[in-house]
Amino acid sequence: MNPEHIKTALNKFKTPSGRRWGFDVFDCPIDLFECIADITVLHKLYMSSRISFDVALKEAIVLGNAAMTWTGSDILSDQRGDMVEIWRPT
Repeated sequence: MNPEHIKTALNKFKTPSGRRWGFDVFDCPIDLFECIADITVLHKLYMSSRISFDVALKEAIVLGNAAMTWTGSDILSDQRGDMVEIWRPT
């Protein structure tokens, strides 16, 4: 599976107000989940030697910054916001 497959699957959850899914199954917003999935795919590509260290490092910095600066707390309750912070890389 590659990032394009993940994006295609996640885009199935589009609504008029954006991409959403029920938090009752997986308590992580789609945009943050997509970032975490991209980081996971990057790790697997690097570990299988399909990309170089330099490429992996540059992409990891971009993805890490995206995850760290992701904001969605304005749409989340306090309890849900606390739960989402668990998923954010530190």
